[in-house]
This record gives sequence, structure tokens and C-alpha cells, in this order.
Amino acid sequence: MLKQQKPQRQDSEEYRKCCKFLLSRMAQRDDSQWPVARQYLIERSLDSQLIDQLYTDGQIYASKHRSNPSIVFPHRDLEGNVRGATLCTIRHQSSSTTSLGDTKNAWFNVGVELAKIHKAFVVTKSPIDALSYQQLNAVSDPYQGCIVSVGGTHIPEALIEYTVRNDKGLIVAFDHDPSGQMGFKIAESEMRRKSQIGRGACKAWIHCHPPPICANWNEELQAHCSSKKKVRSSLISEQQSQVRSRGMRL
Repeated sequence: MLKQQKPQRQDSEEYRKCCKFLLSRMAQRDDSQWPVARQYLIERSLDSQLIDQLYTDGQIYASKHRSNPSIVFPHRDLEGNVRGATLCTIRHQSSSTTSLGDTKNAWFNVGVELAKIHKAFVVTKSPIDALSYQQLNAVSDPYQGCIVSVGGTHIPEALIEYTVRNDKGLIVAFDHDPSGQMGFKIAESEMRRKSQIGRGACKAWIHCHPPPICANWNEELQAHCSSKKKVRSSLISEQQSQVRSRGMRL
């Protein structure tokens, strides 16, 4: 009879080696794929300057696994070590995302580093949602400069513990659907439980903030950009009409 193996601990050396192996095989950097990846992100209404800066900083890059070009969003832990990644395939007809490596102690982070936040941080489902949220709320949110993507609707225990331990705020910006709402309720329950363990008055808080109109934050961004283009086009058309009108009078 075969002896059943114990599951690897998330903080074990064997588990870290496994994560590193997966990243080296499935998320290997391939700069020849970057132009295609960059264009894909621009077509999703993301700002080209933001994309270029993230690429220069090594926060995103392109990969190719089994002939499928992908965008890689590295997951880092609280110490800044890469321990996983989200892969977004960029087939224009059907894109999909896959999370690799340590999904409990590492995540994709854009904006201010989690360790440097003053009051609160935002959690989204996907990296593209995180970038979309940042682009939409860069001016209106005075202190929410840190956006984290967890690659799903389950907020890692390490993030909740960090929030409670440091009396921070957690803004859950999952999709506008039942799974997003369920993810918030689970996180809210877990935060309440941890707030009551071995502490006095805990000042940590949690808030649900789904997209106001669309299903997810990237769709929200695309609708916002489309609306701005229509307004701009209408203004240009009106100005041209006024110029023609003045010309006819002369």
C-alpha cells in the first residue's frame, strides 16, 4: 500500500522550489512577445505610459508557453520576493488567466507598496482590474494608492492578518456578481474573527466597492474611455459646425 504524502507547507523550502520551477517553465520571460502583449493591454483601454513604466520596472512582462503568448504579472510577498504570478493569455478571441505558485502569501501589487500604505488598500480579482481601478481612481481617491490583485475572489489570510495587525482599511473591489459578493462576505467574516483574537480595540475596517455600472473594473474603464471619446468627438463636430457657419456668413 502506497504511503500517502503530506501536503507541502506554504512556507516550506520544498514548496518554494516547486513555485520557482513552475515560474521558470511556464512564465519565462520572452521580450519578442512584448509588442503583442503591449498592444493587447492598450486595446483594453489601459494607459500606454503606465504599461511602459510597469514593463520598465519589471512589474509585467511577456512570456510564451506552448505557443500561447501571455502577459505575466509577478506576485510578490510582503518582503518583495517573487513567489508566483498571474498569466493572462492574449489570444484576442478568447483570453484567460491562470495563477501559478504561492497564492496565499504573494500577490500582484500596483501603485504604492503594501508596506508603505497609510490608511487603506484595494483588492481586485485580476491584475488588469487592478490597473483599470488605478487608472479610473488615480485622482478621486486621496489615499487608496495601493491596489492588489489576488487572482480570484478569495483574499489570502496573510492579507487579512496584515490589515488587522496594522489597523488598516481593506477595500474589496471584486466583480459586480454573486461570486464577488460572496468573496467580500467571506473576507468580512474572517476579518471580524481575527479582530477578536488576542487584541483590544481593533481599528481595521473593510468595505465593499464593486464597479458601479459594469461587471468588472476593466469594462468600467473601457466604458469610461468610450464615453470620453464620444464627448470629445461631439465637441469637435460642434466646433467644426460653428466654423463653417461663420464662414458662410462672411
